[in-house]
Amino acid sequence: LQEACRQGLLDLEKRMQKPPPLVQSDEEGVPGRSDVKGASEDMESASRSLSQESAGGASKSQQKAVDKLQTGRQKAEETLEELQRALRDRILAYLREKFTAMLAEQRVVTRDTRSLDLKLRALQASSSAPVEIDRKDRQVSEALASRENGVAGLADNVLDLLSEDGTTL
Repeated sequence: LQEACRQGLLDLEKRMQKPPPLVQSDEEGVPGRSDVKGASEDMESASRSLSQESAGGASKSQQKAVDKLQTGRQKAEETLEELQRALRDRILAYLREKFTAMLAEQRVVTRDTRSLDLKLRALQASSSAPVEIDRKDRQVSEALASRENGVAGLADNVLDLLSEDGTTL
């Protein structure tokens, strides 16, 4: 059993060799890796002590291994929290950028729509018969509709992100 635990720790230590993104660490790989490796060595020592029928020595080595694993777990949890903060910060920066872009575009579209509306009302007010919108104004209207759809598309993307990652924020 002692050897199986040690082998599991060796496998875990190998998986911890690649450092996580966005996190600086003094250790090679995932923070806590050296503690897992040390715990593995302590378990190997405990296994040798048990095979030599030295339960006291094994117990001390096992306690050292437990202490190192707890330290390693704490480092890994701190790294995870740092990764979550970094991800949250990136998402918030992305959202800020998208909201700023949507607001700027919406202001332009609203201004141009008001301008077109005022022009068409003025034409209607100056004529007793219904005024037909000319080709240029129709094209402007279609371009405004397309830009408005673009803003709506950005809003949909933001809503998707918020519903997917809302728990992260």
